[in-house]
Amino acid sequence: MTRNRKHLEDTLGGRLSLGASLSKAQAGLLFESETSGGLLFGVAPENARLVRDGFAQRGEACWEIGEVTTEIGLSVR
Repeated sequence: MTRNRKHLEDTLGGRLSLGASLSKAQAGLLFESETSGGLLFGVAPENARLVRDGFAQRGEACWEIGEVTTEIGLSVR
């Protein structure tokens, strides 16, 4: 976890922001190698409800967690 977080902090040059409401365990999950790969995908905002409904119909969990912007950085609240 330490190497992954350091790499991201170095890459973003101080533009990593983790909200105070995140527990240490939650913040740690953001940098675990076991949680990277195949778990995150993007969809246009106008299609988000369609995707959530499709997952729900199949009994699968799905969370909308953020948005992509033109700004460089990562903010997790």
